Amino acid sequence: MKRIFLGQLILLLMLSGGARAATLVGSVTDLTGGGGALGPISLDLVIDTEADKVTMTMSGPAAGWFGVGFDPLMQGMSGGPYSIIADSSGVFEQDLGPFSGGSAVPTVAIFGVSDTTSGSTRTVSVMRQIAASYTGGITDPDPFTFPSAPDVLNLVWAQSPGSTFSFHGSSSSGRAGRASINLSAVPLPPAALLFVPAFAGLIWSKRRRAVAT
Repeated sequence: MKRIFLGQLILLLMLSGGARAATLVGSVTDLTGGGGALGPISLDLVIDTEADKVTMTMSGPAAGWFGVGFDPLMQGMSGGPYSIIADSSGVFEQDLGPFSGGSAVPTVAIFGVSDTTSGSTRTVSVMRQIAASYTGGITDPDPFTFPSAPDVLNLVWAQSPGSTFSFHGSSSSGRAGRASINLSAVPLPPAALLFVPAFAGLIWSKRRRAVAT
């Protein structure tokens, strides 16, 4: 009976651990490291592997445009990374070219776009699938596949005082650089932790009744 009890409890913990690893989160409050003359650029990522959904939330200067590119191979602009840009026209995906603005992603993958401004800070949030394929882009056939396990994701960032996305320049106001974000598994929710002793108590109660009979 004790062997059954331990086996059931271990199974519960294994299932709980699987649920914990199903969602990855990462957050950086200032990708520019203090190098953004217009202000900081922050990024929050939530990757739900079970729902096949990535939520990207960026905050940056309301004056001008800003963007973040995903650069897993640390090639910077030479690799033409997939990016999310916020300018006066809205929020969109951009397939950056080698040291150029590149072109818009032919098939839009993002949805659920939110775009708000408070004071000097603009915050945008978009969602898309973990892997979004299309045909015809610079990085054809896939703009970017997000990690589905804990990882360090390399990034590029840029900002410019111009209202429309264009070359960011290297002046005192237009800047670009590299950064990274750590993606880690979401901790087990407190409610699930409370369920473990309750489950153990239920099994222990059944065990006592079985011994009594």
